[in-house]
This record gives sequence, C-alpha cells and structure tokens, in this order.
Amino acid sequence: MFKGLSIHARSRQGLHARCEELLASLTLPRPFTTQRFLDNLAHGRGRPIVVLPLPGISGAGAPSGLWIATASTDYVCHEQKTSHLHQQQIILHECAHMLFGHRTVTDPEGTERLLPDLGPSLIRRALARSAYDSQQEAEAETLASMLLQAGHDEPAPVCVPTSETALVERLIRSLGQHPG
Repeated sequence: MFKGLSIHARSRQGLHARCEELLASLTLPRPFTTQRFLDNLAHGRGRPIVVLPLPGISGAGAPSGLWIATASTDYVCHEQKTSHLHQQQIILHECAHMLFGHRTVTDPEGTERLLPDLGPSLIRRALARSAYDSQQEAEAETLASMLLQAGHDEPAPVCVPTSETALVERLIRSLGQHPG
C-alpha cells in the first residue's frame, strides 16, 4: 500500500506549488490594491488592461468573468451585480489566466450570444472561464485567492479621531481581558 499522499492530495500540492512559485516571481504593489496590481500587470505585458463590469453575464452555464485579448488590449469582464470582494476575485482570476499564459479554443457562437457587440474575429480570441480545462481553472482560482490574501497581509492603518482615543483604548483593554 502506498503510504504517501493520495493522487488528489499530490495534485493539489503541485497546484499550490505552481501558484506559490508564480506568486513569488511577482512584485506586488504595496499597499496592494487590485487597480495597482492591474496597472503593474499591464505595464509588464506592455498593453493596457481594461476592466469592464457587465451586469448579468453570470448564470447557469455562463462565466462570472471573461478575459478577451485583442491585438492591443486585454479586456477583463466581470459580473457587476456581486460583492466588491467577489468582483476582485473574478478580476484576479482572469489576470491569473494571463500570468499562467493559459490559452484555449472557445465557442465563438456562445461568446457572440454573450457579447453580441463584439466582432467574430475578436470573439475568436475571447477566453471564457467556462472553456478552460479544470487544471487551468484550479490554477487561476488558487492564484487569485493567493493574490487576494497577499494583498491583505498588510493591515490598513487605523486612524482614530482624538476624541475617541480613550474609548478605543478601553475597548482594546476590555477585549484583551475578556476574550470572546
């Protein structure tokens, strides 16, 4: 009997290792914001990244995000009617596809129905989340989560109004003495 990790666990371990290696190769902006990360990525790719909120793109069988690479610009589309944190996850997920260099063949007719204003040649280059294989999706989702976590490593500075300093100090002492 094999005493090591299960195949699934080894696969997951390899996935995390690939994502950690890619994450370590990046210079993340400090403080981290999705916009500053996008600006750095655009600069590194030598082409602009335009984020487009699109209401109602998600649903049964539809992606919640979409990366469309034209000859000169990367477009990252995300579901507009979701939380800010989910929007960041979607945007970073699509950026992770860029960083990993994922490529796929899409269903032009399906993408044309989703984005009818785009021309057929542009649609052929669209990279929809639903068209990736599961390994690419797992890589993109894991890296996006790692980026979000890395971005939250540095706590935001706390600015307490002078008039509230005594109250905040009492609250901290109270919570420290009586953990909840």
